[in-house]
Amino acid sequence: MAGDWIKLEKSTLTKPEVLAIAETLGVHRLHAFGLCVTFWSWCDDQLKSCHAASVTEKMIDNVIGVTGFADALISVGWLRRREGSVEIPNFDRHMSASAKTRALSGKRQQKRRHENDVKNHDSVTVASRSERDKCVTREEKRREENKDKQQPSSSDDPEDEILLSVPIADSPRVLNLTRKQLELWQGFYPKIDVLTHARECAAYLATNEAKQKPTEQGTKTYVNGWLGRKSNDPKFYLKPMETPSIYVQKTPPKPQKRKEFIDMTREEAERYVADEPKTSREIKMRLWERTQIAKAAEAGKAVADVA
Repeated sequence: MAGDWIKLEKSTLTKPEVLAIAETLGVHRLHAFGLCVTFWSWCDDQLKSCHAASVTEKMIDNVIGVTGFADALISVGWLRRREGSVEIPNFDRHMSASAKTRALSGKRQQKRRHENDVKNHDSVTVASRSERDKCVTREEKRREENKDKQQPSSSDDPEDEILLSVPIADSPRVLNLTRKQLELWQGFYPKIDVLTHARECAAYLATNEAKQKPTEQGTKTYVNGWLGRKSNDPKFYLKPMETPSIYVQKTPPKPQKRKEFIDMTREEAERYVADEPKTSREIKMRLWERTQIAKAAEAGKAVADVA
């Protein structure tokens, strides 16, 4: 005997075996189910193993009180004949002490997990405002640090220029797509405008948080899949002779160093300023140059007075 209870699944009532036993005995399935429970309880009380020594089918019928019950169990595989005895299949799985220990342990684990889930939910719900503010402050600080790290210096390679940022799920971090990466994709998908469709993907993820990925690699894979799908649809193809925008939007060249007027003489300054500008750009340049000459004159490093 292994305790004062037996394992019983709620689906047992409608199992094919129970229905077959009911049909064999000519009784209702609820009656057949009750006979099986009575038999299993007797096994749990009287047997220590699957082998019921000296127990015959007739003895089981007498214990249960129904003739032919043992034969019905045998027909569905819930009882086996042996020489001068019978055997109960899967006895160790359902009625042994170890089986009941496993069942109780599983029940305790399930209850503990449920309690932990409730406790964690409550702890999150009752978090104080100050704790939330601290978390927000830490997140903002981390975001600023990442932003400082991601700021490219003026001396960086133009290929490392960040053209697009894609959000990452549940994180202040973003996936920064550089010109080099986008030009690489443009080579893989030459029929479409990669920069335009990558921007569409970033906008889609920014407005659909459920689609965002938790890692940079996962986000990059998602963008790559987005571009692959666009590349397979002819309606997104570039027009003939149309240049992808990744090649058009190159970084503008650095402005040339303007001529300094510190060492100019009065005659050189007057002759330079006397030239009439012909375009709006030249006008702006001339105004700037007049300002530089005036500053140089005030500093005593030039003799020109062009106020």
